[in-house]
Amino acid sequence: MTYKSQGIIIRKKDYRDADRLFTVYTFDRGKIQTLAQGTRKIESKLAGSLELLNHCTFTFAKGKTLDRIATVDVHQTFEPIKGDLFALSAVLHGIALFDELVKWDLRDEPLFLLLLDFFESIQEGTKQAHFPAAVAAFSRKLSAQLGYGEEPFPLENDLSSR
Repeated sequence: MTYKSQGIIIRKKDYRDADRLFTVYTFDRGKIQTLAQGTRKIESKLAGSLELLNHCTFTFAKGKTLDRIATVDVHQTFEPIKGDLFALSAVLHGIALFDELVKWDLRDEPLFLLLLDFFESIQEGTKQAHFPAAVAAFSRKLSAQLGYGEEPFPLENDLSSR
């Protein structure tokens, strides 16, 4: 059985000899882990499409333990971010926060749109000074969406809460 879903690749990890595990935040299924067989081989047809940050439409094949990526149709690669060290650093910081806070299989379309919006705001930012503000805004919106309130973590200088 196969199913299609739109998603964003937020993590990838080598698995076995020629495979990779991908963490994908999907529009209709939430955060899932999936397997792409043979993507570490030179002749792999999927390898070029399965890069971190890519926004794609995936066809997944149901597996016993992990679903497998069967096909990929790339919508957006966010190449300007990947080519700018400061922009990439900001996005990776946001993704790490997102990955840590968002639970597996938590289906939430506003979270998907928030992540896409964050990538686009970083991509459109022309100055490095914009990036920390964009990450902070993303962090506040993510926290609010997940029900933590606007400031989930105490600030380093705020000793009144201790």
